[in-house]
Amino acid sequence: GQKLQVPLYRLLAGAARVELLGVGPDNDPAEVKYDERRLSFEDFDSEHRAGFFETLNVLVDLVRAGKFPLHKDRHCGWCPYARACRRNHPPTAHRELFAPDSEGYRLVLRKSSHQPTIGRVREQLARGRPE
Repeated sequence: GQKLQVPLYRLLAGAARVELLGVGPDNDPAEVKYDERRLSFEDFDSEHRAGFFETLNVLVDLVRAGKFPLHKDRHCGWCPYARACRRNHPPTAHRELFAPDSEGYRLVLRKSSHQPTIGRVREQLARGRPE
């Protein structure tokens, strides 16, 4: 649920295949053949596809409601508003941790390739396993 760019391209492309070309030091054109740097993404299996749309729905619903849950991440290091951000304010952080309107977002952040849906995340949490 945290990497949506390629699946979004696939969604926008309809039935077309999305091709990716590897770049960077692991894909040096002098060392790696073009065809070996070229990958394609045709679609998810059904559970991962459902999880992708579930993530999109959670994010779109939050934006429509004007809700923007706090999320401390690497962007905090370069954000121009970091000093004014309330992410480190204890009462705000506590409210955010238990806010019912951002529960879906908190669950989306726990999704993984092994737990592609909120339902699977909830199952793991019920078993006492956070990941």
